[in-house]
Amino acid sequence: MTAPVLSARALRKSFGRTDALRGVDLDVRQGEVLAVMGPSGSGNPERGVSALLFS
Repeated sequence: MTAPVLSARALRKSFGRTDALRGVDLDVRQGEVLAVMGPSGSGNPERGVSALLFS
């Protein structure tokens, strides 16, 4: 297995009193696609999807 190009532990993101992410751990490796999805109003842009591409 290859080393992650992005590694994060205990991520938290909130908007006012609303938590969009709480306690998220992740490792993203080369060539992977990461999408964070949530319901409308959860802090994600427009369509509720944020994506990071690592090539």
